[in-house]
Amino acid sequence: MADAKYLCLQCGGTFPEGEYTACPGCGDHKGIPADLGDALDLHITRHELRVLVMWAEFWANAHKETSPKMLKTVYGIADRLNLQDPKHGALTFSQDLADVRESFGNANVQSTFDGTLPPPERPKDH
Repeated sequence: MADAKYLCLQCGGTFPEGEYTACPGCGDHKGIPADLGDALDLHITRHELRVLVMWAEFWANAHKETSPKMLKTVYGIADRLNLQDPKHGALTFSQDLADVRESFGNANVQSTFDGTLPPPERPKDH
């Protein structure tokens, strides 16, 4: 949208200046839209950005009972960040795992957000 003023952090939709009681795109009425005039050019390494985004992903997942929309917000922000430089791969842990599963379809890739892994399957002959 050429005259976009605000960005909805839930759906990624942009909309012009005006008075709103909810996002015109998704209807979210609890989130505070981002002011597109406040965009920043930051200079950090990709690794630093991954650390911040993955920390936010883990935090949002750990608090999904009390903040159910936060994980969607984190993924939306990560997706918009990744669109700026997509050739470097995923910013989130869950996308990293999805990429591994896609590359190695026969691999059994499992994890949980608390950092634990299920015990590996033992061969049946042991």
